[in-house]
Amino acid sequence: MDKMIAILYLYFFFKINVRGPFSGGQRHILIMRNIVLACVLLCMLIGCGTGEVMKSLKEIDSSIQEKPKEALAILAEMDSASICSPKEKALYSLLYSMALDKNYIDLQSDSIIKPAARYYSHHGDRYHRFLAFYYQGRVYENAADYNEALSAYLRAEQLSKRALPDDYVSRLHSAKARLYFKQLALDRALEETIKSKTVAANLENPLFYIRNSLDVAALHTNTGDVEEAAEELDSLKSWMAVRNIQAPATYYESLLRIALADLNAAADVLTPKYEDYISSCVASGTTPDNLLTCRALMRTGRLKDAEEAISQYQLLPNTPEFTQLNYYGTLEELYKATGNYRLAFETLLEYQIIQENVQLRIFNNDLRFQEERYNNLIQRSRDMRLKVLLSLLAALLLSALIYFGTVWKKRDKANKEALVSVRSEYKYISGLLDSTNENPENFRNTLTSRLQALRPYIYSDKLSPSMFSARKDIEHIDEGRKEMLKNIGMVYALSYPHFVSKLLEYGLSAEEVGLCSLYIAGYSSKEMNTYLHTGSILHINGNIRKKIGSTVEGVKLQTWLKQVFSDAEGPNPSTRGNY
Repeated sequence: MDKMIAILYLYFFFKINVRGPFSGGQRHILIMRNIVLACVLLCMLIGCGTGEVMKSLKEIDSSIQEKPKEALAILAEMDSASICSPKEKALYSLLYSMALDKNYIDLQSDSIIKPAARYYSHHGDRYHRFLAFYYQGRVYENAADYNEALSAYLRAEQLSKRALPDDYVSRLHSAKARLYFKQLALDRALEETIKSKTVAANLENPLFYIRNSLDVAALHTNTGDVEEAAEELDSLKSWMAVRNIQAPATYYESLLRIALADLNAAADVLTPKYEDYISSCVASGTTPDNLLTCRALMRTGRLKDAEEAISQYQLLPNTPEFTQLNYYGTLEELYKATGNYRLAFETLLEYQIIQENVQLRIFNNDLRFQEERYNNLIQRSRDMRLKVLLSLLAALLLSALIYFGTVWKKRDKANKEALVSVRSEYKYISGLLDSTNENPENFRNTLTSRLQALRPYIYSDKLSPSMFSARKDIEHIDEGRKEMLKNIGMVYALSYPHFVSKLLEYGLSAEEVGLCSLYIAGYSSKEMNTYLHTGSILHINGNIRKKIGSTVEGVKLQTWLKQVFSDAEGPNPSTRGNY
């Protein structure tokens, strides 16, 4: 795209600026300026058109999961000036953010991930769009902007339904659980952690499942459901034994937390679990949780050690409120155990202030979650209405296509039938001319004119290239049949005036007189139905019988007409073809 824009710009710049009423010197200056501009544009085209940048980015994309350090080193050394197209910039931005995160470098500014999020909002495949929103959420989470982080994760979740690696789906649910936990929405955090654990059960890396199972146990403990927490750890212990996996320090940490949740637990029950936890931390090289060890030491009567443990804990300004409550609650309990009631009272005040803030935060979060749920319901309702509307439009369109297709077939069939009728009428009139040599010349002229009118339709498969024009042709032919009957009636009036006068006394029209004349000429209703429209013949016959009245009741019309002809003109001199 950039190449095309540069080429078009170059073309129009030359075309507009070189032409014009310039003097020789001015034209020379313009040409030189355009040459310089062309060189610059060509350099741009050469720099951006090699495809080497995209090739390198795709290679990093395929290996970044296994080699994040190498990927970060290559991306850091790339020349940003060589990255020209929006697609290249978006992929570079995404891969750089991924590499930093996988190397445990926490970004708190969205300046790097923003080009990827902007591009993949409307472009790219599902996998890269998911990654863009997921790592955007990671940046906002590092910056403690939990609302924006949750919004990014929710957008990523919309793309996580299919064709994505299970490890990223599990990470997404874990990330949402972390946000809900930090916002003290423990029920939602537990729900998301269970989802993450379910997905992680199918992964080759067992650490995903172990971490999620321990998080489930911890959330059960925090909500006071100690029995569920213990069952979760028992299930995890069996799962690790089957796979011969050594339990991590966090497993023993969870065991100790569950034991401390029982306020009546004896020291001989707590001490082994405390020792197991400390031993696992030493074996894995991790630092024990000072708040947890302080509580365990207090419950086993080791108050001096408890004071030393909590003194090593530093409460930072950005420490989550849930951890702050745990800290002040543990500190108050320690002051009471050591008899320092004044400090215990002051600590209790701090605890109550934080607790009130937490309760207000919980209320606000619940209110926001309800609003989000309401907005989601509204959006889903709108989407459903849109789907219904589109379905109705599709159904109407399909019905219209079926209807017009049916009408088209019927009209095409009618055209073909009309064409057959025209050819039959042509044959009929030709035979009539051959058998009426003694007729007046006017009668023959009428039939000859009718033949000439029908001749254009005899040698084509369709009456007209247009279906609607064909219907007009058919109507014109029908009108021609009526005119022919009228003309035949006028010819008979000249040749047999007494017979025609008798018919006119009954109020018959010229068209009806013409039909009666054909009956006198020896043509039966069946024969005329073959060459004329059956509906027209029946209609005219019915009108004739109504006008004649009771004298024709119970008698064939042809018989009655022959009797009238005989009475008016004398004995009938004609058989078929003779008048």
